[in-house]
Amino acid sequence: MDIYLKKQLGALRPADAMAEEQMAELPEGAVVRARVTRPRSVQHHRLFFALLKLVHENSPAGAKWPLLDDFREIVTIGAGYYRWIELPNGKRESRAQSIAFHKMDQNEFNKFFEAAIDCIANKLRLVDEASLRREFNEMLGEAAA
Repeated sequence: MDIYLKKQLGALRPADAMAEEQMAELPEGAVVRARVTRPRSVQHHRLFFALLKLVHENSPAGAKWPLLDDFREIVTIGAGYYRWIELPNGKRESRAQSIAFHKMDQNEFNKFFEAAIDCIANKLRLVDEASLRREFNEMLGEAAA
């Protein structure tokens, strides 16, 4: 059973009516095993791709990697989220890991996002980090409005 809980006053409590029903099915005092993950923020995911597109369209990245998806792969690999594969000719090549919702919870996405910002600003040197964060914060403010 998957159940959504929220932390309140130091304890995990049902997050909604469905979770309350699921909790009611458990006997009083029952010990359960839980793997805690934070559901991904759709807004944060969309803002990441909007920021990526903005950098791609307004920096040398668009000329070097004409396809936005190629640029996303470069940033993902540069952020340290990759795996190695062996090609038939024996050479090894890195491939970007998936950042799909079912592959990465919000805590892991937060780490990935910070590493991606670092990659864009400090490894690829496409834009300075302060400008990139300022742009993200502006986009975040617009999304919240």
